[in-house]
Amino acid sequence: MFEARYEFFSTAPAQADAFAKGAGWPPAGRGVLTERIELSTDAQTFTSTIQYEAFGQRGEPAEGGGTARGKGVRIGL
Repeated sequence: MFEARYEFFSTAPAQADAFAKGAGWPPAGRGVLTERIELSTDAQTFTSTIQYEAFGQRGEPAEGGGTARGKGVRIGL
């Protein structure tokens, strides 16, 4: 079993017209993707579960999280 963690930061203008006035895009929160990857014994396939967690500007949990499943097959030449 392997685990990969990806973290990103999001930005958004505080007010709809703030960007037009030159305020830029200040930090608005962050997201964390955690993927658990299980490789088959023959290393030809894998399955994974990835979880998304959203956090607000002060680190509080935010709406929009979820879980997904994936799978893949090694390409042979």
